[in-house]
Amino acid sequence: MAIGGRIDRAEQARNLAQAQLVALNAELETRVQERTRELRAKNQQMAEELRMARELQLALLPQEFPTVPADVPDHESALRFLSLYFPTGDVSGDFFSVFPVGEKAAGVFICDVMGHGVRSALITSMIRALMEEQAQVIGDPGELLTRVNHALAEILKQARTTMFATCFYLVADVNTAELRFANAGHPCALHIRQRSAPAEKLQSDGRVGPAMGILPSARYETATRSMAKGDLIMLFTDGLFEVEDREGNVFSQQQLHATINLHVALPPEEFFSRVLEEIRKSSKRDAFDDDVCVVGVEVRRTD
Repeated sequence: MAIGGRIDRAEQARNLAQAQLVALNAELETRVQERTRELRAKNQQMAEELRMARELQLALLPQEFPTVPADVPDHESALRFLSLYFPTGDVSGDFFSVFPVGEKAAGVFICDVMGHGVRSALITSMIRALMEEQAQVIGDPGELLTRVNHALAEILKQARTTMFATCFYLVADVNTAELRFANAGHPCALHIRQRSAPAEKLQSDGRVGPAMGILPSARYETATRSMAKGDLIMLFTDGLFEVEDREGNVFSQQQLHATINLHVALPPEEFFSRVLEEIRKSSKRDAFDDDVCVVGVEVRRTD
């Protein structure tokens, strides 16, 4: 009898332990399902917020371009603008803006913020806001970059974060028939004179200022270049030429210039289309590896 009782109690203990294990597994499975639902909901919320951020960022880009002078229809404008924008992620660190500078000039600002994602996109919005605060010096590219850089570097210092942005700012002045520009560590814009090769770099004595956001005291110089009817100016970010082929070779800036020189005689739309088509062919993914922003300025006449 004693032995049978011990067996019964052992059997009961095993059954109880098994029942507890089953209950524990069920509870654990329920918790996992709850956490999975929570994570799925959070991921969905993050995806929706990124989509909204992308839509807002795209909305901040120029939806239409100014005419020069401001009161003429598009077909009579002395300057005509074209743009191409290819973000590789949900949000981009590339940004551009085109705006009137007085009655007879227009400014083109292009920048590329370090890295990708939300942090870079926030810096682009910050740079845009800082630019708008400096409207009184918008006609002087060097002074504008100097002031924006100082403000940006101070903000990043207070935030104890390291970020930087390369920028190029160009003013095309129809009244004086000149280009004024300044460069903060950015690929030099290209000046195609009356649709003939070679395309010339817009640079000041070979000097390029530092990227913005690093040195608060940096000063940027304004350089000038003459412009004439039939000229085309091309501004771009480095994603345009930092493309790898299937062998790991990078499509270099020199190759970009060579490609551009092959097609300079084409009308602007066809010119940009052909250049981008050839670059895409060089990519192992038939696409760009980095954000790409391109802005063209066609000079139709000067006063």
